[in-house]
Amino acid sequence: MTDIDQATPTQVSIFGSVTWRARYTATYGGSADDDVSQPMVGSVDLAARPVPVYSPDG
Repeated sequence: MTDIDQATPTQVSIFGSVTWRARYTATYGGSADDDVSQPMVGSVDLAARPVPVYSPDG
């Protein structure tokens, strides 16, 4: 979910979660894949250059 403040439209507050896949090799052998769900609460500066920048709250 996003929240855009009309006073600062290039600073966007976000909250939610992102799921990504991790692949790893165990020290005892073999590899595995796992889905990781990461909570995200913070803001994105859309005016940052060369790319937008995410800053976590806290």
